[in-house]
Amino acid sequence: MLLDTARINASGTLNQGETLELKGDMFAALVGLNFTDPALAQAIGHRVSLDGLFDLTGDGNLQLSEFELEGTDYSATADAKISGLESGLEVDGNAQVTAADLSRFSKLAGQDLSGKVGATVTGKGAPLTGSFDFKLDVDGQNLGTGMADIDPLIAGQTKIALDAVRDDQGLNVRRFALDSAAVSAEGGAKVKGLGGALSLDGTLKASAPDLSLFSGLAGQDLAGAVTASVTGNATPDTKVFDIDLDLSG
Repeated sequence: MLLDTARINASGTLNQGETLELKGDMFAALVGLNFTDPALAQAIGHRVSLDGLFDLTGDGNLQLSEFELEGTDYSATADAKISGLESGLEVDGNAQVTAADLSRFSKLAGQDLSGKVGATVTGKGAPLTGSFDFKLDVDGQNLGTGMADIDPLIAGQTKIALDAVRDDQGLNVRRFALDSAAVSAEGGAKVKGLGGALSLDGTLKASAPDLSLFSGLAGQDLAGAVTASVTGNATPDTKVFDIDLDLSG
């Protein structure tokens, strides 16, 4: 990697009393980035900047405020409280990510990507234990993968919403929703016994107004419309299940 200019500015106050306290703001910019890897060069671009406010309190918590990462046509903002730096990392906050031109990530992904996307996540998590509780919203416009079987399904606007929690009781998808020109779906599920005997319990409703869009994926010509609703539970280890399915088309 080659670099023309690197700039880092920081200011703040340091309190070295009974406990260490550090508070301030920072700005960093890398200009003239030139990666030997063409995939990284295309994805990251020639300039990246980062700025925000930080507050390390005496109780070992780190507060990050108004943090913003900005590239050529992508950006990310975040506000977060990071606690347990010396015992067990926990993060609580929110972040927004936007990418106005997904084609810049094509070489990195190994697919001919296109379109733009924005995502917002709010919640908390503990990486060391794997627990989390968050809400995620994704909004895609004119998405493309270069795959003829997939692209008709994600043309136009595609929205995804996910509200989920994972704790010692298991995984609870409180709400999942998908809305696109090809399909609309909404449901929820509970998964218990992640470390042992797995059990699932959930519901899902879905509708596809034009099945011809799925022809490439199915490998045959499809037509018409379909609406489906499924409710039930299952225990994969014992192959026991109880499912109600309603299908109309």
